[in-house]
Amino acid sequence: MTRARRLAITDENIETAAKIAHQAIVAYSAAQNEHRDPWTELTDEAKLAAIKGVKAVIENREATAEEHHNKWLSIMAKTGYTLGPILDAKAKRHPALLPWDMLGAYHKGKGNMFIAIVRTFFGLEPEPTAVDKASE
Repeated sequence: MTRARRLAITDENIETAAKIAHQAIVAYSAAQNEHRDPWTELTDEAKLAAIKGVKAVIENREATAEEHHNKWLSIMAKTGYTLGPILDAKAKRHPALLPWDMLGAYHKGKGNMFIAIVRTFFGLEPEPTAVDKASE
């Protein structure tokens, strides 16, 4: 099995990865009957949060979705977000402001998807295990 070629980590590529990951979550959310604004309609603050999320995955490429979620929780709290039944950027309310263990499959899926997209985009899949290497 051939490893993916790594893409250069530039500001432009980081923003592109954030857009792709966000748009994938928009589509995933629509399938769950939950509205998410497309990238072109996000506030600058929301775009910056997605970009910071990409940078966090790059900097902590071995971290689990739960670890990334915990970091995201602290960032959201610092920016004034609180728990709410639906996402409301103007009121700074978000339904996923819960500990990982209390999240449903939908919200955990978004976190896992975001990480998988960023890792794949940049070719940052975790190092293969001995079993993976034996099958190459």
